[in-house]
Amino acid sequence: MNENMSNLETSSRPQSPASTEAPRPRGGRPAYRGSGESMRHTEEPSGDDRGGGRGGYGGRPGAGGPAGRGRTSPAGAPQRRRFPRRKVCRFCVDHVHYIDFKNYRLLREFLTERGKIMPRRITGTCAFHQRMLTTAIKRARTMALISFVHR
Repeated sequence: MNENMSNLETSSRPQSPASTEAPRPRGGRPAYRGSGESMRHTEEPSGDDRGGGRGGYGGRPGAGGPAGRGRTSPAGAPQRRRFPRRKVCRFCVDHVHYIDFKNYRLLREFLTERGKIMPRRITGTCAFHQRMLTTAIKRARTMALISFVHR
């Protein structure tokens, strides 16, 4: 009788699809966590995948490449991008070793209309002379040779 009961119990249970797969570890965690399998997409990328993200030539259509921004010559060939001429530090050209804070006419050329010190990328001065220029402007401001704010 016990044999019949055990057969009835096992045959009356529906077979779940999980029972055909590998057994789950204890704790109810999915099998991919401990088994070394990853959750990432594992299919091979197709040919039309542009591969977004950082670097490379992927991305939106029309971006990148020499003709990416739609600039073409009258003949239809892509134009080369022209870069502005590199700025040279005028203090290095003149071999200036010290920027005097009393020369306020020179210092005013490196101030904006609002009295701010112009950055290196605009003036073209090197880092050494930009630091020297900044200290000279600040000294001239404290000595009241140039104003802090333009009025």
